[in-house]
Amino acid sequence: MTMRPRRRHQVIFAGSLAAALALGCSDNRIAFLAGTTYAADGQLVVFGWPIRAYDSTLRTTSPAIPSPADRSEVAAAALSPDGMLALVAHGQFLPSLTPPSATLFRVPDGEVVSRISFAGFAPGRGSDVGGFALSPQGDRAFLASEVHRTTDGALLWTAPSQLSSPVFSADGSMLVAIGLGPPPDQQAPFQSILMAFDAGTGASLYANPLGSGSGLGEISLLGDGSRVAGVLTTCQSRGCWQYLVTFSIADGRLLSKIAVPVGVDVAGDVSCARTQDLCASSYRDDTSVATALWQADGTFLGTLPKVPVSSSISTGPPPKPRLSPDGSAVALVGDTAVSVYRVSDGHLTGEILARNSP
Repeated sequence: MTMRPRRRHQVIFAGSLAAALALGCSDNRIAFLAGTTYAADGQLVVFGWPIRAYDSTLRTTSPAIPSPADRSEVAAAALSPDGMLALVAHGQFLPSLTPPSATLFRVPDGEVVSRISFAGFAPGRGSDVGGFALSPQGDRAFLASEVHRTTDGALLWTAPSQLSSPVFSADGSMLVAIGLGPPPDQQAPFQSILMAFDAGTGASLYANPLGSGSGLGEISLLGDGSRVAGVLTTCQSRGCWQYLVTFSIADGRLLSKIAVPVGVDVAGDVSCARTQDLCASSYRDDTSVATALWQADGTFLGTLPKVPVSSSISTGPPPKPRLSPDGSAVALVGDTAVSVYRVSDGHLTGEILARNSP
């Protein structure tokens, strides 16, 4: 990685939106944006209507795949590390609530492998299905609170409590996620718990409370898959503090805990590279929304700006970052666009736009 901060705690880069929009003009629009993720080979798969895979230049590399559900009902999506299998959850809220389901299909051609029905949709939660993950081998899926076998949709086990940010281990044998624990006493605030389960049976492997008043956002596998990284926020009566943290996936042990630099507010939506110790999170201060880059040892590298206010990305919630496997690019996923930056110099290399109607 060649990027170095020009200031002590913050680096602001600029990109060329006009140049970005010139890339892949015939390919860079979809009718609805539900999310995106990188495959191990660096392809960027964008879930929406339709579903497409893009190369590093944001040219499509696969035919447009119709979403397995109506575009207004797509709730969540996950991709196998090799980029060959995708799982999309969908359901219907109006005019009446229908049971949610998920479709597993092959990305190159859209061939349906299996369909899975699961519990967990709740009225009033919008399109949120809760935790959602596909195992590296594509044989198991975590859906809301259930683990299913993807080949036939069979229910394998149900989590004892609501979990968020589920992550399968690299070999698929474990599921690590974040639970919310009861307070030590009725006067204390709740706390996050890092939990792990046997992916096949659901047997509990560990449950590590992270401290009274703690909140751990999204976690992401880091490097060789032996660790997960995240942003831990701890609030007490005197205020709140943020830390960049890493944990051993084997036993949940805290490996590092580094305070976030003063004046930097890092959100919990973490994405880490697979070949180096680099992570990205949303960043916010009183005047701007950006993406923070940091190393697993807690070294804060600086920020990439969100696309200017005049662009298609809204000024509301920060776009969620998704780092490429080698850490060379980061895709910022907003409500209406995916903007891809080169990490080394912050150059905006391309943008995929979503429109409100087909």
